[in-house]
Amino acid sequence: MRILIADGSAVLRAGLAQVLRDGGHEVAAVLAGPSALPAAAVRCRPDAVLAGLRPADADAVVDAVLEAGRALPGLASLLHCAAPTPALAARLFGARRSGTALLLRDQVVEAEVLLPTLERIAAGGTVADPRATGVLAAAFPAAPNAGAGAGPTVWDDPGLSELSPRERDVLRLMALGRTNSAIATDLCVSPGTVEKRVAAVFTKLGLNGGDGENRRVLAVLRLLSAEDPATMAPPPPTRAPAEPVPLSAGRRRLSPAPRTRVA
Repeated sequence: MRILIADGSAVLRAGLAQVLRDGGHEVAAVLAGPSALPAAAVRCRPDAVLAGLRPADADAVVDAVLEAGRALPGLASLLHCAAPTPALAARLFGARRSGTALLLRDQVVEAEVLLPTLERIAAGGTVADPRATGVLAAAFPAAPNAGAGAGPTVWDDPGLSELSPRERDVLRLMALGRTNSAIATDLCVSPGTVEKRVAAVFTKLGLNGGDGENRRVLAVLRLLSAEDPATMAPPPPTRAPAEPVPLSAGRRRLSPAPRTRVA
């Protein structure tokens, strides 16, 4: 696979290039910033772009990656950052391009995460570190548009519009990175009930293939694409999010946080 690297850190550029070469891939070009990325992509015609997002140029990098994708429709994109924001993720995934990934920086430097992720998005898949999608939950109330005298929730996405209020609650907690057992604790229902609601979310959103973890991420990104986080009311207070699950430890299970009884 031919990879174009764009990153503001010379050390990270060199390290990523070495990891890619050691993994049998070709480094098509190495750039220090986003300004030359679209033209370089057209010139080098890579299979994927690996770009770093930093606060000073995050919007410019996303713009450059999306522009390169429009010029090369089959181009896969893997972006990494230290701390993603809902607005950044909304722009990236809201474009609804296949072959897109968003990882946190501590994951992209691990060859056992980076290389499989590149293979997956090159095949048209979507990948997001659960910790990256976890920050999106702050943008989503359990029931959007709800409030005194509010009418039924309206979604542009037909699949999301079919979700019941409890299924929307489950989807929001999935966005926080909760396991099914943790969701059951939060909603005071049985794990079996949560499993049924998660299955209903997948069915109504048409996410019937692939492994369960990927479907969870895709469901969260579907919710993100349907709403503009900047225009949404803040969610009601919730417990602190559970410890996020890194991609490299996808089968790790988290214990629910202890519940506090109120006298």
